Amino acid sequence: MVNPHKNSTILVVISTPEYYRNFISSPALYKIKDRCVFIVHEKLMVKDFLGIKREQLVPYLYPERYKSWYRHFFYVDAWRYRHKSSSFAFRFEQLSSRRRKFYYKLASLPVIYNLVKFFVFKITRDKNLEGILSVINPQAILLPSGGYDGLSFEIIRIAKKKKIPTCLLIDNWDNLTSKTVLTRRPDYLVVWGKQAVEDAVRIHNMERSHVFPLGTPRFMEYMNRDGRDLPSPYNFKYILFAGIAAPFDELSTLKKLEEIIDRKGIGIKIIYRPHPWRKHRKCADTFFEYDFKHIVIDEQAKLYYKRDEMDEFNDVFMPDLKYYPKLLANMEFMICPLSTMMIEGLLFGKKVFVPVYDDGVHFTNPKNLLARHTHFKDINKFKNIYLIENTDDLEKIFTESFSQISEADGVKYANIFDFISPDTPNYPLELEKLVNQITNSHV
Repeated sequence: MVNPHKNSTILVVISTPEYYRNFISSPALYKIKDRCVFIVHEKLMVKDFLGIKREQLVPYLYPERYKSWYRHFFYVDAWRYRHKSSSFAFRFEQLSSRRRKFYYKLASLPVIYNLVKFFVFKITRDKNLEGILSVINPQAILLPSGGYDGLSFEIIRIAKKKKIPTCLLIDNWDNLTSKTVLTRRPDYLVVWGKQAVEDAVRIHNMERSHVFPLGTPRFMEYMNRDGRDLPSPYNFKYILFAGIAAPFDELSTLKKLEEIIDRKGIGIKIIYRPHPWRKHRKCADTFFEYDFKHIVIDEQAKLYYKRDEMDEFNDVFMPDLKYYPKLLANMEFMICPLSTMMIEGLLFGKKVFVPVYDDGVHFTNPKNLLARHTHFKDINKFKNIYLIENTDDLEKIFTESFSQISEADGVKYANIFDFISPDTPNYPLELEKLVNQITNSHV
């Protein structure tokens, strides 16, 4: 293999369609792309890399067997370090196999843990990847990551051996609290905002000075609107119901909302947008089996909803980020049972009503999610967030007095920019500054 670009000193790893969308389809890397070499998942090589030369791309397929070993170890760590985040224990409890739980708990015991860790780290050493990094020989490595993928941690191992600084670009607001501890710590972290900085220090023992709240390229389109009016995707007034990935009986809530709108004669529709990566439900769960009059499924969501098999490399499961601003800007308000879409609604200055009740079916119902997930702590303190604690209160959503009463119940002191950095619109420039800082300090 020949170094594909002599002047490229920054290695960027694009291992999933989501990272392609967030970092290649967006301007996130605009300021540094000419200096970069990209390790790219083989299946993504067919895509347009938007101004990036093909010789800058190195195809690579991380072995599935290594992914599997790391997934096992992530659960061992989730149990071992459950005291660091209540979300770790909650994630562990969702395992259906008692046998797996037993072995993971056993592997987390002090002496056994060190042996297991040594074995996993040894068996997952990737010599092919070491060879690729030796040829590229970058000055720094940027790793878009959810914080629980084996490829990132293997690259960190190799980089430490070669004394190359690494920086994880954390993909979502909950990644540092809801998965597991970082199996190998990078030299630097880029996170969404102040909340994630605290999580990085408290849970993952990162040095505060090495954690940078730059935001996320996903929201650049939202925060760069400059007061522009966005055309509505629909020619009627609507409420957006943003579904969640975790199993929850959303249809029962939709049927209740349908009944309220019909009985009260409210002149509005609900746009139902199921989550693209929703997990299997243990209840009736097919929207089209019901004759809704006031609720329609989002036109874009029809492309992925209830497909026979979810394929992360199928573009229909990776909605275009340019669609969301139009959908969010023109809704009257949002109903969302606990997902990142809440933040997106707040960024548009919209009220967000959050069902947080037990659906009586799923362990991962919103009541449990609110109680057990660290990143949801104090969300009721945010202006424009209103918790719906039982189905009877759904009717109150349609009364102005409900939000007024909710505001009076407690001081709404939290700021959305604790979750997402106000520097998000400047992500390309701020990332360039950080890359220069990293490379200059590791000469």
